[in-house]
Amino acid sequence: MELTENEYWYWFVNISRVGRITRNRLLSIYKCPKNLFHADAKEIKSYKWLTEAQKNNIIIKDVDAVKKGYMYLKQKNIHFTHVNSPLYPDRLMNILDKPHVLYYKGMDINSTNNTVAI
Repeated sequence: MELTENEYWYWFVNISRVGRITRNRLLSIYKCPKNLFHADAKEIKSYKWLTEAQKNNIIIKDVDAVKKGYMYLKQKNIHFTHVNSPLYPDRLMNILDKPHVLYYKGMDINSTNNTVAI
């Protein structure tokens, strides 16, 4: 079962024990969560800078749990956007340490009348 781009990002930012700095490093290698998701387990295990717990959490994937978690957001009317999405606010793109994803409720997050607080 294939994931959508948003579901790959949802999986990526919810990998247990993998924080922002490690996510940045993974993105510099794999360019997007989908590539990491489909990466060879042997390759992931070869990284000495990842802990064993991080390696295992990246390698072991529960597609049903990802889909269920993402569906829960939709059911609660919680919107989700990521840094590669055209919906990601332009004003945040210039922040050095910008969040990989944003969760929000309400109207379009990129509206000229809206402001995002991090």
